[in-house]
Amino acid sequence: MHEQEDELAMEFVKEGCDCHRPVFEPKYLRTHRAGSVKLIRCFPHCCPSHSFASFCTSSIGLTVSSQDVDTVAFLRFQSAATSTLDRGAVISISDVRTSDNVKGEWIPSESRSLLVATTATLFRFNHVHHVGWHYGWMGTSTKAHRTSPHHLVAYVLQRSASSSTTKAAAASDGGRFVVRGVLTSPSFIVMSYRRACYACQKHRNHTASTKCECEGEFNVSSTSAPSPPPPSTSTTSQGRRLVVLVVVVASYPSFDHHSRRTIERPLSSTAIENDLRSILHCVQLTPLGALVRYLPAIESHLARLVLGHNYKVAASLLASLVHASPHRRTCLLLPPSSSHMFVGHQGEQQVDGLVVECVLQALTSAFSNNYRTHFGHYATFLFDKPALIDAYNHWVAWWSSQVTHRLASHSNASLAELARRINKHAASPMLSMSDGVEYFVAQLREVYLGTAGHPSKMPFPPNNALGTMHGLWTFSHVHGGIDLRLPMSLLTVLRCMSMLYVMDIGTAKDECGASVLHVRAPVPLYNTIGSIFVVDGTPRVFRAFPNGESTMTNMSGFIHGDYIANASSPHDAVEVRVFSWPVDAAFAYVTRCRAAVAPGSTQMSLDIQVCRFPVEASLDWSTMTSIERCSHYRRDMEAPVFQGCFVYIPHLEIP
Repeated sequence: MHEQEDELAMEFVKEGCDCHRPVFEPKYLRTHRAGSVKLIRCFPHCCPSHSFASFCTSSIGLTVSSQDVDTVAFLRFQSAATSTLDRGAVISISDVRTSDNVKGEWIPSESRSLLVATTATLFRFNHVHHVGWHYGWMGTSTKAHRTSPHHLVAYVLQRSASSSTTKAAAASDGGRFVVRGVLTSPSFIVMSYRRACYACQKHRNHTASTKCECEGEFNVSSTSAPSPPPPSTSTTSQGRRLVVLVVVVASYPSFDHHSRRTIERPLSSTAIENDLRSILHCVQLTPLGALVRYLPAIESHLARLVLGHNYKVAASLLASLVHASPHRRTCLLLPPSSSHMFVGHQGEQQVDGLVVECVLQALTSAFSNNYRTHFGHYATFLFDKPALIDAYNHWVAWWSSQVTHRLASHSNASLAELARRINKHAASPMLSMSDGVEYFVAQLREVYLGTAGHPSKMPFPPNNALGTMHGLWTFSHVHGGIDLRLPMSLLTVLRCMSMLYVMDIGTAKDECGASVLHVRAPVPLYNTIGSIFVVDGTPRVFRAFPNGESTMTNMSGFIHGDYIANASSPHDAVEVRVFSWPVDAAFAYVTRCRAAVAPGSTQMSLDIQVCRFPVEASLDWSTMTSIERCSHYRRDMEAPVFQGCFVYIPHLEIP
């Protein structure tokens, strides 16, 4: 028997709402979409104004007078004829709404914030507006049934002692919950969009003064007082206006590694981020040789994602890199005695195998259209700090759910268990929390700028000098072997492959007559503008990598983005030198990329050389211009660490 607990005070709220209207309207229109999806328009109300896009929707919040991290919140649309659950009831939840199950009955909160000024918690629902509000109620032809009232019901639940320990696991396996609190919205009616009058459909030339002309009970005047709320298990006298106190630096991300953002976040969110960071840290520091038996599967998976399922890789790039590596290892970062799976689990699956499963899932998720679209929604919150923090927490939770599902499908391990095993033997310090925040916000900034002023793919008229390189090129093979002086990590190689496995190269002339090279991966990680290099021999900064990732931010301990591009002979070749400045180390890198197409040839060669040179460790690169930073380059003191020639063939269309 569950012990009876204090009654919770609960309230529906609209954050940032200045229209002074009730949260809910007395009537909503519903549109039908493909797959029997039925979206309620303008729910809970148009704020700050009506959207004339494919559907109008907004978020809703729920305040709860508790900061218990073991509680979760769900919403559910219900007919007034359906009874609400009682406090203390023990229930199972299986039909949870997600981006893959948009018709799920139970709508989970996307984020939660502990309110500093009170002892309350704010749950947010549909905060990124990517799903909309589906309500699958089926009306009949009878007038009484079509005009029956409905409610939005909020349930605050606590996991029962026998349920799963995480919200994601509980939601997926039908975990059991105890009902802690229930809140019912004022009643409203639901009407078909096709049956509604012109005014209620809210066309562009509609004005607020236009009166409803719907028939009978569906005629709800805009001046009518909303119906009083039905008896509820919880009410509160607090106003709808809400202030969420968070701490974040005022400036948005530059590459100044001395400025760190502090974010006040729920404990559960911090724990999830720590687990993900542990796995990322492991992949970042693990050399290729440690995962040699998994590399064919990893490369094949990546090739299918960027080239299509019908494309066969001519030669293995990862095999060439491993063969050239001077320090082949047979174990992960963990010592050999600790690399086996956890005690008590069946089988002898190793930690390295679980890390590879995480890598495969990360590749699948990162290269999906859903992820790029999802991240584009986050960019709309770039200048709203509370919403930005919520978006970051939601992003972390999304990645956690992706990895958790993969681990659950292939083993008995959990994300927390894998992270704990890695941390037990990790010798190097992990990435800091601020690194994740800096990467997220810098990437949001680039996506925002890219979608605001630049198309995702621009036409580039070939110029006379570089026209032979214009087009789509696919990696074919390595020519003459690879000279590798230092071990390369799996993360570094995968990041490079996401940029260079397939390259869409455009050539043009700028307003000063200089040649311009545009390089973009056809399947990017983010919808940004790609890399733009002005071939004039001047130190400059390119904003984004070919795979869409932002430059000039801390990436694996280095700041990339400065470059010098020159035309060279023979064969109208182009050489681009990209500089990587250290955050803390006393050495920097220069990467030389020389691309050329020989006369009469259908192949393009890309010679890549990476050299290391010393710099002062105390330099603050953020206060310098590109010319000043590049002045610290010491060619006379550089030492090569990597060299190889990569051959590309034309590829007009990706299957």
